[in-house]
Amino acid sequence: MVTVNDSEKMIRTMKRDHAKLLKQFDAAIAECTIGTRTHTNLLETKSKANERHRAELVKFGIVPQDLGKLTKTEYLFVAHVSSIPANRDELEKFLAEQNRRLAKGCTTATLTKRCARN
Repeated sequence: MVTVNDSEKMIRTMKRDHAKLLKQFDAAIAECTIGTRTHTNLLETKSKANERHRAELVKFGIVPQDLGKLTKTEYLFVAHVSSIPANRDELEKFLAEQNRRLAKGCTTATLTKRCARN
């Protein structure tokens, strides 16, 4: 059986309460006429509640503060590749295979079945 500590319980409760709050906002917004002051105030308050919730998640360390810093875009450029590698590991594997073939005496123009068999 998995035990849940106090911080996990608090985080789960916080998320559940936030979901309930959003449902209440959605229900209240659906009852209002679009364009009225009440409708605008509810939208602003819902937005602020979402901002506070995200700030709390960042404070607890559940979500990183800047998601853009976590993802790293990387472009790999290799000339004359017969297939496109999906990531750095595939690229390194492909280049190692190509270097092995070139070391056996195959030129880049003749990386054919003859060199692939060896």
